[in-house]
Amino acid sequence: MRMEDPSVCECRSRTIPQRNGFDTCLGLAAQAARAIITVYGDVQTIAAILEGAAAYAALGVVFALVFLAAGLNRIDHGAKGAGLLFRLMIVPGLIALWPVMLVRWVAGSQPHGD
Repeated sequence: MRMEDPSVCECRSRTIPQRNGFDTCLGLAAQAARAIITVYGDVQTIAAILEGAAAYAALGVVFALVFLAAGLNRIDHGAKGAGLLFRLMIVPGLIALWPVMLVRWVAGSQPHGD
């Protein structure tokens, strides 16, 4: 939505004046989206960034499930026999750091100090 006059915005076929620098018809979420588009370029760029983040997270979820079933004991022998609560607690970290854990799993390395 391009606005010619920065003191007003058009919303639902009516003109609403701005208050405190925010478009009252758009709200804070739209203001944030406009700021993001201004910084990163166009909507396609933002969509590509979000799709990349979603793909990274999806791969992380798949890796976490496989790693918990087959790889945890190979990386950390102290986790052998760990309960479900421990495994659930490390899932967010596995999703976020799955490339690092994949390299360690493939290399078969132990944590420092073991």
